[in-house]
Amino acid sequence: MSPDDIDQVTSTWRQALTEPDLLHEAIAERLAGSSAFRADRAGWIVRAVSGLAPVLHRPTAFAPAAAELISSRYPVTIEELAGERDALLGALEERCGPLPAATSHAWDLAIELFAEIVCAVGLDPFGCAGDPVRAVP
Repeated sequence: MSPDDIDQVTSTWRQALTEPDLLHEAIAERLAGSSAFRADRAGWIVRAVSGLAPVLHRPTAFAPAAAELISSRYPVTIEELAGERDALLGALEERCGPLPAATSHAWDLAIELFAEIVCAVGLDPFGCAGDPVRAVP
């Protein structure tokens, strides 16, 4: 991600957070499940983006922060993660208006960066990737 991409993500997020209850509601209404389950997932999304957006400009901080967020939640499927992505992007558009192409692209890049961490954690369930003795070649 370029510095301009990071600025697009962080400025859009700040704008969306000006009314956090409305942002939370906009995300929750786009998720599947009971109202309590949707509210819990929306809260996690808001906390995750709020924690990750400030460290996008520091890749060495982003990966551990993302991995910590992933490990702190209940297991989800790839389809549920995709639904959460769509709920987030839809809520951003609702709260901030239609996103310009550059902003939409920047969010896609940020989400892809998070997805890389999800894959690394999910495809290394025993935490062996960083241990050359235990890692599978």
